[in-house]
Amino acid sequence: MIDAGLAKRLFDQYVEGPFPLFGLLLTRLDRFFQGLGPYIALLDPMLHTIDFCRKTSETLYTTILAVTAQAYEPNLYDILVDRVEVLLGRAFILGTSSIGLCQSLSIMSVWKRPHEDKAWLWVGHAIR
Repeated sequence: MIDAGLAKRLFDQYVEGPFPLFGLLLTRLDRFFQGLGPYIALLDPMLHTIDFCRKTSETLYTTILAVTAQAYEPNLYDILVDRVEVLLGRAFILGTSSIGLCQSLSIMSVWKRPHEDKAWLWVGHAIR
């Protein structure tokens, strides 16, 4: 099971904090919209800027970072996915419903960890 406090501390330290890989990851987000995003055509690159996603949905923002990290900065991937799973768990417990959450669930079902068995659960939650 994921320790929510640890996931948040790692996220803050390695992603939001003054860590050089975060800047590198942000420079590669355009690759998400050019190479990975069109695969599922779920996000509009004109609307879903980093600032927009960061302000409207922490879950979607972190999911985009995680998928980008999976392709371009694999050493950050596990930290980011752990954080996404904590945010998703919190949303499920609180009964949160939002478009950003549905988009995050859909993205996570496509770019999941190897041997992940939650993809259908995520799709089911997004549909509901």
